[in-house]
Amino acid sequence: MATLRKRNTRWQVQVRRTGKKSISRSFLQKSDALTWAREREIEADRNELTVDTRALKGLCVEDIVKRYLSEITPSKKTASAETYVLRAFMKHPIARAELCEIDGAMFRNYRDDRLVTISCAGLKRELNSIRHMFNVAITEWGIPLAGKPFLAGFQELLRPFVIKALGDALAAAKLGNRVFTT
Repeated sequence: MATLRKRNTRWQVQVRRTGKKSISRSFLQKSDALTWAREREIEADRNELTVDTRALKGLCVEDIVKRYLSEITPSKKTASAETYVLRAFMKHPIARAELCEIDGAMFRNYRDDRLVTISCAGLKRELNSIRHMFNVAITEWGIPLAGKPFLAGFQELLRPFVIKALGDALAAAKLGNRVFTT
């Protein structure tokens, strides 16, 4: 809920949510302040507010993967396959990045690197496991990643026609390189 108070001749509004940065702004009119507060609260309810990156400092993607491998994966029917997928993910440079630094571009690089070695269907299965890992981190472990834009980008990464088109383009590029180099 927003806090509204009068400071000198202005109205100050402050919106606070757990795991998010506190947002405040001052207005000359009380009606403007209330309107702005309502808009920010709606954004907070939709998880559209920016994430407080201070909570993510020092926490790497690799830490989440290790915790997921030890707590969640053993209880799954496909534990051996998921362990293989997540260990391959940990070998990529994205795993050593801090959670406050990762973005959609890093995941696109991971996707492109993996498409060189595995099929489109295999990549789709890998990305589903990785997406589930991040969802568990948000919902069960309380890691404040909900407002991170790269999570919204997973839907784009997982679209079959995007993966298929990228796989075809990389295959054509490989074929093209062989034709021109020999």
